[in-house]
Amino acid sequence: MWLRLGQPYTTDRPQVALGQDHTLALDSDTRTVYAWGKCSEGQLGVSDNAFLRPPCVSPALSAPAHGAAAVTALHAAGDCSAAVHEQAAPPVRSVVYVGKGCRELEQALRSALNFAKLN
Repeated sequence: MWLRLGQPYTTDRPQVALGQDHTLALDSDTRTVYAWGKCSEGQLGVSDNAFLRPPCVSPALSAPAHGAAAVTALHAAGDCSAAVHEQAAPPVRSVVYVGKGCRELEQALRSALNFAKLN
């Protein structure tokens, strides 16, 4: 699903983000976010289970945000996860954060993505 051996390289390749005790993966075909690992701080966007396996869809990270259509990037740090949602026309970019302690990740992404937070 996420890794296709023998396929030509494209910019639409699978993405994986590693947090302190959790992992996120983006299905490059469906733009759906899968999550697994520690979930005690809500960082998987699924439930407050202590630990989640096997990987399951993260509704909070996969759902369109602020009108943006597709997840284009994943980020994770500590007990926080983030999904960048983008849409081409009209241009819309926003980020969904889940978990506790996301302030540092939010500041880093805001600088990296160079855009103001949408309310």
